[in-house]
Amino acid sequence: MSQLLPYLGVSLLLLVVSALWARQLFITRKTRIELIVPQKREPTSGSTASHRDLGERIFDLVDWDFVSRNVPSEIQQMFLGERTILAISWLRRTRTRVSLLMRAHVAAVGQIADLHLATELKLAVNYLVVLTLCNLLIAWIWARGPVRTRKMVGKTLRTVARLRGAFEQLMARVSAET
Repeated sequence: MSQLLPYLGVSLLLLVVSALWARQLFITRKTRIELIVPQKREPTSGSTASHRDLGERIFDLVDWDFVSRNVPSEIQQMFLGERTILAISWLRRTRTRVSLLMRAHVAAVGQIADLHLATELKLAVNYLVVLTLCNLLIAWIWARGPVRTRKMVGKTLRTVARLRGAFEQLMARVSAET
């Protein structure tokens, strides 16, 4: 039995190296796809509502219904590929905006004399739910495509709206105290 230990050790080491190598290949492949998409672009004007409208439009089935009925399968695959890139880019942008919103919240909390624990907990839970949903959606879109993720996107958009509402309540209290 002790004669097998070196072989088991080498096998385990090879398995770990192979897993790390496969992970690196996956990350590199995603990075190449991301180069097609603009990484960061600050809008000159626009609100969260227009960002939400963009999300609803990206995941809307009207375009897919048209493409699936009227064009060859090669173009359908191109459409799904482009829509996948667009959807993941939108989700990453949403995640970034929510994180910036929470940073602003943390800065504003220091100015409030009477903090409401229930509101803060609700905000923290909503924030974690949004981040989790965005990450799950990104993985789900990679696996299944943007057409089959509509229900999950709706939940994410509703959670972002709740988070925004809680943040607006907080900012109203900060404005009232200053």
